[in-house]
Amino acid sequence: MLRHFSRVLAACVVLLGGLAVAADRQPTVVKAEDLTRTYATDPEGFDKSFKGKTVIVEGTVAFPNAQDSISKKSYVMLRGYQKPGDPVDTQVRCESNKSLEGLKAGQKVRIQGTVGPHVKTRFAAELTNCELVKDGK
Repeated sequence: MLRHFSRVLAACVVLLGGLAVAADRQPTVVKAEDLTRTYATDPEGFDKSFKGKTVIVEGTVAFPNAQDSISKKSYVMLRGYQKPGDPVDTQVRCESNKSLEGLKAGQKVRIQGTVGPHVKTRFAAELTNCELVKDGK
């Protein structure tokens, strides 16, 4: 009986440990303005806090189909923070894909993606593997 109880207890510990790990993997929800403020004002802090992490960014679409003049890729751009002295606001950009089609300027969205590193010459925090988050997801 004691041996059976020990096995059940061990199984519960393993199960709960697995649930704790799964809970840690839930994406952090961050506002586009907060993400871009850190990107614009604290590049090292940005990379330490966000680089390589999966997040859900809440924000407003600035441009639903912006084309990068160098790569020729299309991006959805979310409004962000304008650092005093910068010529434009720092935005969040997500490479366009099927899940992001049909978005409109001014639309409030939640987009999940993986945060790329700070790039000194870019006024946009970049997310890769972007997916539009539906309500209840």
